[in-house]
Amino acid sequence: MSTSCEESLAKLSGKTIAFAQSSLNTFAIYLESQDQQNQKDQEEPSVVVIEAAGTVNLPLVSLSLKQANQQEKLSDAVCAVDWGWISGSKIDEMFLEGKILRLILSPAGPLTVTAAFWQSKPFLGFQPYRPAK
Repeated sequence: MSTSCEESLAKLSGKTIAFAQSSLNTFAIYLESQDQQNQKDQEEPSVVVIEAAGTVNLPLVSLSLKQANQQEKLSDAVCAVDWGWISGSKIDEMFLEGKILRLILSPAGPLTVTAAFWQSKPFLGFQPYRPAK
């Protein structure tokens, strides 16, 4: 993992998730603004965009940080996922290694995002994809 990627992940520690959306190959986590009334730092990312990337032989998870107005609304994949169970959770830690992104969220718990390919098309997998019972 590159130093700039490690720095980006470190910036996200302590941020709170407002809501999330997903499609077959993209997962967008919208973050709550630290100061909803007067956002002083316009460079502060407000969306974490996670995408399936790489090649069939080497799938990867790609991560980028954007402003909310730069992120398009994601259309549901085969079925809609209700990400409400992670809303309001704080990002304690994020680890990115190749095709696996691990998020430690409070109070939601761990969330693992993986990249893979099916019929030469990239997709993301989630574990868990809903809260534990």
